[in-house]
Amino acid sequence: MSISFRDLIVKTDEDMDLAFFNRRFQLIVAAIREAEQMASLYGTTAAQLVNLGLTQVNSVLGPILTQLQAVAGGTGFLVADSGTTATLIAGDSQAFTLSDSAAWAIFMPTPFLTVLDKTNSANYASLQLNSYNKTTGVLDANILYVHGGSSITSSSWTIACSGASLAVVEEAAASATASAGEAAASAGTASSDLATVMAQIAALELAIASGPVASVAGRTGIITLSVSDVVGLISALGAKLTASVNLADLPDKGQAKVNLGLGSAAVHPATDFLETANNLSELEASAATVRSNLGLGSAAVHPATDFLQPGTTATITVGYGLTPFSAGTKSSGTFTPAPASGNYQYATNNGAHTLAAPASDCAIDIYYLNGSSAGAITFSGFTVSSSVGDALDTVNTHKFIISIRRINSISTYAIKALQ
Repeated sequence: MSISFRDLIVKTDEDMDLAFFNRRFQLIVAAIREAEQMASLYGTTAAQLVNLGLTQVNSVLGPILTQLQAVAGGTGFLVADSGTTATLIAGDSQAFTLSDSAAWAIFMPTPFLTVLDKTNSANYASLQLNSYNKTTGVLDANILYVHGGSSITSSSWTIACSGASLAVVEEAAASATASAGEAAASAGTASSDLATVMAQIAALELAIASGPVASVAGRTGIITLSVSDVVGLISALGAKLTASVNLADLPDKGQAKVNLGLGSAAVHPATDFLETANNLSELEASAATVRSNLGLGSAAVHPATDFLQPGTTATITVGYGLTPFSAGTKSSGTFTPAPASGNYQYATNNGAHTLAAPASDCAIDIYYLNGSSAGAITFSGFTVSSSVGDALDTVNTHKFIISIRRINSISTYAIKALQ
């Protein structure tokens, strides 16, 4: 039951008796009870909201806390395992996929890492980080150093964060120490060898200073040497060239030219050849003889203006004779006259056939002679008016001239009977 202030207002015509007060007190009590019920309902709702919030917090943060506890328990921030099968060689790059997906987001690789072969603790390598993907767990790194051979191969690795790898420094120091020891030993050996050589030289000097040579070239006593006493001296000197004769003492001059890469022109004087700067002026024969040797005709001595040239206008001052082209006997099929065969052509009509328009612009006159089996001529591809001149017939020995013109791809013809 809900009440409002309007329900408690005293009206001017209302008596303020016991019923008046009882009615208002009853409304006030009902309103208080309703408020108590609402307060209880609000408390219940608030408790439900708190429980719901705590449930959501547990569902979201619980797995994360579990993951952090599991990873932290195994130092997962700094160390991770990988089952990637790989062969590590210094100078190469290699990608590793971390085995535990729960550690992907937690693992924090440092700029330098150490990777250990879990199957053989003597095999390990020093890495420099290129990239790490927390979503896929893929770590890519350059291989700086490999211990355990020129390369190590495994499919079970432990990857650990580290500074500049102490193992690399220690091994480099050991290698330097070993190299220094080897250098010292070599220096001692060289010093001993030098002392031996110096002693031998001193003994030789003493022997020379103390007495005469015992023998020379296998001879003893007082010796007068000749060239023949030195074995091989003559042949050795004979194999040498004498500078003053300018290679005249070469035993095989032809082979020498081959060795120098010279061709047959090398033994000719320069006058045997034409020089480009002289523009053929050295030729001994007349110009006409040279043109004949080159196969040039009389047109070679004419300027280009003496000839008709495509695309060039010229005035013709004389006439020319023509040889007509024989198109043969036409007794069937299609006859298409070609401009390349000439402007004047002739054929024998010895059977029905088709005369087709030329394939390119031209002017052609065809002389037709009817044979004993002359047939009708059908025209194809021409544009004509109702009159094309005289009529054709098939009478034996009758003659006709068909004048064909094709201009700008339009072909037409006219017929002239010769009887």
